Amino acid sequence: MSSLSFGVTEDDLIESNILSERGSFKPLNKSLFQENILHLEMSEFQEMREELTKAKYYLLNGQIYSSLHELKNATRKKRNPFSAIFKRYQGIIEFISGNYQKSYEVLNDKELQLFGNYKKVCALKTTLQIILNETLKLREEWERCKVENAIDPSFSSSLWMDVLVKLKLGETFKNKNDFLKGSLLTLSNDDLVVMLKLLLYLNQEHLILPYVESFDYSTFYNSEVRQLIGHLLYRQGKLVKAWRYLQDLEDVNSENLKGSMYLQIQKEELAYAQFKLAMKKKPNSQNAIERALPISWILDQWQDGLRYSKLLEKKYMTNQGASLISAAFLTKLNRPYDAVLEVAEILKLKGGETPLAFNQLYALNHFKLKKKDLFVTYSQRACRQYDLIACWNLYLSSIWEEFFFLNQENQSYKRDSYFQDKLIRTHKVNKLRDEEYIDPVEINELDGEMINLIKGL
Repeated sequence: MSSLSFGVTEDDLIESNILSERGSFKPLNKSLFQENILHLEMSEFQEMREELTKAKYYLLNGQIYSSLHELKNATRKKRNPFSAIFKRYQGIIEFISGNYQKSYEVLNDKELQLFGNYKKVCALKTTLQIILNETLKLREEWERCKVENAIDPSFSSSLWMDVLVKLKLGETFKNKNDFLKGSLLTLSNDDLVVMLKLLLYLNQEHLILPYVESFDYSTFYNSEVRQLIGHLLYRQGKLVKAWRYLQDLEDVNSENLKGSMYLQIQKEELAYAQFKLAMKKKPNSQNAIERALPISWILDQWQDGLRYSKLLEKKYMTNQGASLISAAFLTKLNRPYDAVLEVAEILKLKGGETPLAFNQLYALNHFKLKKKDLFVTYSQRACRQYDLIACWNLYLSSIWEEFFFLNQENQSYKRDSYFQDKLIRTHKVNKLRDEEYIDPVEINELDGEMINLIKGL
């Protein structure tokens, strides 16, 4: 039997009656064919819709890499009715990731410049032009953006962007307060919030403070407006007035501001309580954490300080600095082994060249662990970096055999008993008084005898 194409033989065709019925076949019913095509298209449409839903879900939850993965899967398809939405999401993700140039390139796509799509990306595109110094079409882009969003009630006030665009283009105000005059007292609360934030951003608090007392009484029912006015007054050093606006507010920013005001008048305990209250309401408040961290050291709150050092985002300091701070608190908690492990990575990063703070902590904790060789090594390094206490400890260890066997348990040096305080105490000094007095007559006689000893006088 001869073999047909694809490995099908004539016997196979005979058994299935296909060969005998050849010529009588008819094409599929048109409606059935269209139904199958429509089913396939709907299936693909539903799949892309699910990918879009996932991408949006991940984006709203801050999972930008998962969101970007879903977008890339969708963009591989040739026919994509949601391509404009996918590109818009991609531009937002690149912006959040700090890839401003890539975000700008995505938002410049021709499809996103069409009417209906442009108004949804133009505000972000204008922001990117300001960041990337793309000022050639900045004014034109922003004006078009305002026109296309003119009847959109969801479009927020353009006041903020108007001023930023004007400043970026180097345009000067005819009058310093021309954007305040005539409209400030009639602004809605939402617009007033934008204005106050803009003034904080531009460090121009003094422009609005003269108008505060002229605001309508109902304005002060808005807690966000009061919080921002309190912030403006705090920036100007008017602490009493700022406190009046903030004292009954309980949001995180207000608690942080009240803590900062307590610091201004050197009330560390009260400031610490305010920052802890702010962290109770928002555990990852970086403003509260970075202020509470140094105060916890001052107030001997070692356990709290260790926890804050772990919560502080690394963008505020290097990994090396964060490790040193954690190790310092572990040292105060008398956990020398953990402190040594905390800073051990610095040895690898620095290649043997270690900073003074590292040498001090490493030497102290190895002293507690009674590891003489490592104590001596890092004390020598600290001494070469002009740490006199390290030099002194190194000297003591060389002449005092029992130096490493001091009883270190339950020793806590308080500031009121520390020897430096004793050294600077003032003592009353009594005047010296002679017990035997010399008669002035005898002094005169002695002078006369000395004169007689000189010849010719």
